[in-house]
Amino acid sequence: MKYEINRRRLLQATSTAMAAGALSSIAGRVAAQTPNQINVVLGGGDWGKANIEAYAKPFEAETGIKVNPITDDMGMGQVELMVKSGNVTVDVGALTQGSGLVAAKKGILEEIDYSLFKKEELDGIYEFAKQPFGVANLIYSYNMVYNTDVFPADKPRPTNWAEFWDAEKFPGVRTLVSGQFGSEGPWEEALLADGVSPDKLYPMDIDRV
Repeated sequence: MKYEINRRRLLQATSTAMAAGALSSIAGRVAAQTPNQINVVLGGGDWGKANIEAYAKPFEAETGIKVNPITDDMGMGQVELMVKSGNVTVDVGALTQGSGLVAAKKGILEEIDYSLFKKEELDGIYEFAKQPFGVANLIYSYNMVYNTDVFPADKPRPTNWAEFWDAEKFPGVRTLVSGQFGSEGPWEEALLADGVSPDKLYPMDIDRV
């Protein structure tokens, strides 16, 4: 199966996630939506410009709906304040998975009704990416790299995560994400380093991490 996410469907699906908070009726929703317009947090700098070219402009051309790009960052606290104050100014936004899960638990996101979308388009999205209150928009991996001047080909090099943490055998500075947002820490790498096989990583043993 070829995995492609249709721009229109992706934006339509995720628009419900940030629009209103968990209010029960359509009539009662507090939404940022204006007819034929949608307010989307696209990020700043080159990242935001790329999102406008890759998603906003094609979406406008296909649907006739104007995208109002928001180039500021948005955190969970801002979403919560908008919902509680009844002044929602964003239809679609991006949160880290950790923040998104907390926001959903607080009841400030609108659940996505996946029954509204075509099966063939939903089939084009990985199952793990289709979550109740949002759709994954970035899929990435962590890779171990090292300076080949420090570790030349004729000398030992770190080849696994246990050796990555072996600062005696492989001295030098290590750099890792902190995990402060609850979703991007080196959890799997720590378990692999401790001898857990890849097929036994989940559910993760946080105490062991």
